[in-house]
Amino acid sequence: MVAIVSLVPTVMPGHHYATALLAIDGTTDSMRGLYLSAVLNGLFAVPPLVFIMILARRRSVMGRFVVSAVPLVIAWLATLVMAAAALMLVKSRVTRSRSAAAGT
Repeated sequence: MVAIVSLVPTVMPGHHYATALLAIDGTTDSMRGLYLSAVLNGLFAVPPLVFIMILARRRSVMGRFVVSAVPLVIAWLATLVMAAAALMLVKSRVTRSRSAAAGT
């Protein structure tokens, strides 16, 4: 099985390595690989988004293109929703692992 990952450099290249390993593995079907790729993307995207929000507000970095209040609030809300979804996903996985280990 051949995998085409991405030729575009990203902030979090580990996501693409994990996707490539899933594709090369051959035991994971395509839909599960896409699902796991989206999960990894959701988990790894939060720290760069926070970093971008901080930099977007600094006039020393952005110059006259500094972000205004309304778009910044919307972006922070989206970042918080993404972080909450990532935390709920991790919590559900940990809870499921514990219940499976307990035999229930």
